[in-house]
Amino acid sequence: MDPTQLERKVSVENDGLEAYVVCTNPIAPGEVLFKITGRLVARPDRYSVQLAARIHLTPDGAPWSLVNHSCEPNAWIDCASQQIIALRPILRGNEVSWNYQTTEWDLSSPFRCTCASELCVGYIQGFRHLRLLSRQLLLPLLSPFLRSRLLYELPPVSVESEGRQRPCDSLDGWCYASRPEPPHREPAGRPPPGGCVPRPGSRWLVF
Repeated sequence: MDPTQLERKVSVENDGLEAYVVCTNPIAPGEVLFKITGRLVARPDRYSVQLAARIHLTPDGAPWSLVNHSCEPNAWIDCASQQIIALRPILRGNEVSWNYQTTEWDLSSPFRCTCASELCVGYIQGFRHLRLLSRQLLLPLLSPFLRSRLLYELPPVSVESEGRQRPCDSLDGWCYASRPEPPHREPAGRPPPGGCVPRPGSRWLVF
């Protein structure tokens, strides 16, 4: 591990059981803690970050890989800039954490979480395995890859009530229903009647 990769406000500690990253100087929301560096590989490992279906970034010993998981993290991974960024103020001595399920569809090495947060989901397997409420809470932090999986991989659900769409318990919190194409073309930039927008395969995404 190259210590020069550590930012000036964090350091790596070791309690004899595992290494972890702690704050050494107060960190403000939005501050960059680490640049995500490493090597692109086709198969995930315990420390890699998923960028696409068959593209994973493995850290090759970079210290950012020692940032532990939390179901209520104080940092997140911005895959676009490949950085770990503070979500909220982090005080000196606090451990830095991010939620592994914001980048991984399926973890290569699932584990039991001990973060003790009220939001803890228990067994960490990847975003695909989360319940609806847990998914909704993570939506703002999701990687572009996981957002794309939500749009194209989840099964549609048809729910009708008195001729109108009503909320349903689909996996991503949205309701999908099959409808025929409208007989007329709406002006560009204006959604079709009913507050819906077209979805590939003649599906409609209802907000």
